[in-house]
Amino acid sequence: MSDNGTLSEKQVRAVIVLMESKDVRSAAIQAGISERTLFRWLADDGFRSAMKEAEQEAIAQVVRRLSSLCALALDTLKATMQSKGASASVKVRAADVVLSKVLTFKELKDFDERLTALERGTPQVFDYAAIDRIIAKGGEGEKQKTN
Repeated sequence: MSDNGTLSEKQVRAVIVLMESKDVRSAAIQAGISERTLFRWLADDGFRSAMKEAEQEAIAQVVRRLSSLCALALDTLKATMQSKGASASVKVRAADVVLSKVLTFKELKDFDERLTALERGTPQVFDYAAIDRIIAKGGEGEKQKTN
């Protein structure tokens, strides 16, 4: 890092190349620096912070792209479940995918709410009746135990 706390042009290039390379050696070659220099930069807090930021942005881009496909995926599942030409086993599999994903989404949402509440130090409120309704309608999984 430079003295002002920002990355040099070579370091910025190294971050980009690291995101696309299979290993540090390949990244160093592509970035035009020695492997030793790159390992030294990887030990630097500012460089690691820039790497983490780049990784988070890459993940955010993937999430945005996947999110754009959700409506199409749901339409495909719905069409399969309603298709007169689809076999019963295909329809059951499509229904199972929908139910399992709903439950997974619900679990992740509940986990996020609990984690946020813990981080804030606030009491938690859970809608176990809603979970029971989902399970009763054919979903899988266990309801969490209350204390």
